[in-house]
Amino acid sequence: TVRQMAVGEESFSGSGSMSAITCPAEAASLAPGGEVACSATYTLTQADVDAGSVTNTATATGIPPSGTPVDSAPSTATVTMEPAPGLTLQKTAAPATVRWAGEVVSYSFLVTNSGNVTIEDLTIEESAFSGTGELSPVTCPATSLAASAQTTCTATYTVTQADVDAGDLSNTATATGSPPTGPQIESPPDTASVTTPDAPGLSLVKSAAPSGPDSLKPGAQITYSFVVTNTGNVSITGVTVAERSFTGTGSMSAITCPAAAARVAPGTQVTCTAAYTVTQADVDAGSVTNTATATGTPPSGTPITSPPGRVIIPQPPAASLSMVKTADVDRLAAVGQKITYSFLVTNTGNVTLRAVAVDEVAFTGSGELSPVTCPAATGSLAPGEQATCTATYTVTQADLDRDSLDNTAAATGTPPSGTPVTSPPDTVTVRSTGAASLELAKEADAIDVDGDGAIAVGDRIEWTIRVTNTGTVTVRGINVSDPTAGKATCPRSMLKPARSMTCTVKSHTVSAGDVRRKSVRNTAVATGSDAAGRFLSSNDDTATVVLAADESDDPSGVVLPDTGAGPWPPVAAIAGITALMAGAFMLLAARRRRSTGSAR
Repeated sequence: TVRQMAVGEESFSGSGSMSAITCPAEAASLAPGGEVACSATYTLTQADVDAGSVTNTATATGIPPSGTPVDSAPSTATVTMEPAPGLTLQKTAAPATVRWAGEVVSYSFLVTNSGNVTIEDLTIEESAFSGTGELSPVTCPATSLAASAQTTCTATYTVTQADVDAGDLSNTATATGSPPTGPQIESPPDTASVTTPDAPGLSLVKSAAPSGPDSLKPGAQITYSFVVTNTGNVSITGVTVAERSFTGTGSMSAITCPAAAARVAPGTQVTCTAAYTVTQADVDAGSVTNTATATGTPPSGTPITSPPGRVIIPQPPAASLSMVKTADVDRLAAVGQKITYSFLVTNTGNVTLRAVAVDEVAFTGSGELSPVTCPAATGSLAPGEQATCTATYTVTQADLDRDSLDNTAAATGTPPSGTPVTSPPDTVTVRSTGAASLELAKEADAIDVDGDGAIAVGDRIEWTIRVTNTGTVTVRGINVSDPTAGKATCPRSMLKPARSMTCTVKSHTVSAGDVRRKSVRNTAVATGSDAAGRFLSSNDDTATVVLAADESDDPSGVVLPDTGAGPWPPVAAIAGITALMAGAFMLLAARRRRSTGSAR
């Protein structure tokens, strides 16, 4: 008989801790041929699964009657785990839609260890990418994944013009890694797509030189210029200019366009030209009118045509400039950040301007702004032509403390005669926080067409819609909806923070029905999206014009008699007229408080 029988561990390959070995009471005295079962428990670890097996060797010990302990032969038990490595990948892109070259797409790669062993050396492999630019390296916060664990890797990409022209952007990738044993494994591929809807557009500005009062003489040579601008978001190929109507009695030369017209990128221009010799019949007619349009083909393949541009000679010279100022960042990020300011100068008049320059009007930065540099084209800027000047600035700590950076500038130029002209100043603000917001204000201007002092049937109401970006990030794709007045025309579709623009709609002629309703009301709303593609809407604003009452609606039918008192009424009558005028003023004031319209 063996007393005090126990089991001891000789070796154990598990990476965790096994419980204590327990034996039943019968182990205290075990007769010859007797058996007893002792037990212990163990919870497998990920390292054990990765190793593929757990081995346990033990011996039994007891004390015979002689008193000298005896040991059994060691016994080994092995538990094996079949490795089943696996990876899955889910790829996403944000935003899912982009419209402009230069927008940044952020790619996310959600990697999951779908197997039962640890995966090391995790990497993301791009298997297919339709982008024409350079994708950033993919960075992963973890390169070792236990079973069921996940990690999200990231990369960024700056959209090119070729990507926008293509209409979409496709990216396919796989995740790879190394299991504890065996070859490297790879996840099934996953694809993320970004759409780039096209919005093609062309504009044409036509001018003539010379075009002043003395230009219409027999034999005078007139040079026509056609400035074509790509106002859309995709490249336009095969740009041409065609005459739509021409009142000249002679023959105008063929219109010639530069080689750059073969492909015009968004925001860029080409200038086509033609020549004409004035005839005596033109002089006898008193003027020559020329109307033309520009045509080109976007990537979609369906040609588009610009609105017509028209020029009449002779015409009085009207020199003017506009300037739109932008910054290449939406927010202040860190000390040392470099900001590039761009000044888009446009000749909005009808004469060529020379020595065009940009002057800083106000700047709140605490550092030194670089000089403004302009291209050679600003030496002579024809009507409709544009040029972009630039300046740079490095952000300081004081700028960050102020939370924003304001920069105001204006453009100047010299016409052929007269004093230099200056554009309205334009301001760009760079803030440290981002929030998109639009505000719309609608105003009515009532025109007393017949001059009778009242707004009634036949008079005209002109509507003005002011859209302001009241947020801190650029708003793109701005559209104004005005169901009553119809299609709204805006000078641009993009607004930087704190920038405004005035949109217009078709004027309204007052009808008898309007008079019966006693007022004309009109409501508009603006919509757009921020750089991430998130939709936003402005407030809806209503403009109301109160109309003069229809005399047929007057129930009294009373007509004041003529007293024959002559041109100087008595004091009582003066007092009565004064009271009536005061009452009318109070009524008019009340009406004006209820309406944004004004009569003139």
